Amino acid sequence: MYNFALSNKNNMETRTLLLEKNFEVICKSGFQATRTDKVALDLGITKGAFYYYFKDKYALGYAIVDEIIYPNYVGHWQKILESNTNTIEAIINTITYIKSKSNAENIGLGCPLNNLIQEMSCIDEIFRQKLSKIIDKQLELLQKIIQKGIQKKEIKPTTNTFNIACFIIASLEGSYTLGKSKNSIDVFEASVQSLLSFISNLNV
Repeated sequence: MYNFALSNKNNMETRTLLLEKNFEVICKSGFQATRTDKVALDLGITKGAFYYYFKDKYALGYAIVDEIIYPNYVGHWQKILESNTNTIEAIINTITYIKSKSNAENIGLGCPLNNLIQEMSCIDEIFRQKLSKIIDKQLELLQKIIQKGIQKKEIKPTTNTFNIACFIIASLEGSYTLGKSKNSIDVFEASVQSLLSFISNLNV
């Protein structure tokens, strides 16, 4: 029987474990197909214990978006904004790093953010708002990064920060869609490489 008289540290570890393991399943099977009760059982956690942390499956899903997906996607761009490195190089290095996390084995899974947007935005308004917030924040940060590059005379002064920010995110997410649809890392990498070439040409 689950012992609710755990220390805060153990409570947090159990909650984090539920988030991370369910996120792994969502990445492979999608949110709607994920059996949170089965994941909990596989972890040796009772259904009652699951409901101690999350009132339902959707609450778990929202927490995954807020606590795993949001910081992962936003964090890359936040680091660039806070650094003093060359803007173009920093953007290219970040996208190259993101690209390196995909391989022939996992490209068929696509992008977790993109997948959830496609699956859940038209079904649940809270999901849509939370996922849209991630896109909005990425666009906001990229616009600031590009503007900073313009001020440092590293990016062409005529560059439209909003348009370019939208293009970067759309191209990156589109690359995942192409790679997933073809189940091809080569297609994904070719698409991302074209994006990197475009970014290089923003240089003064």
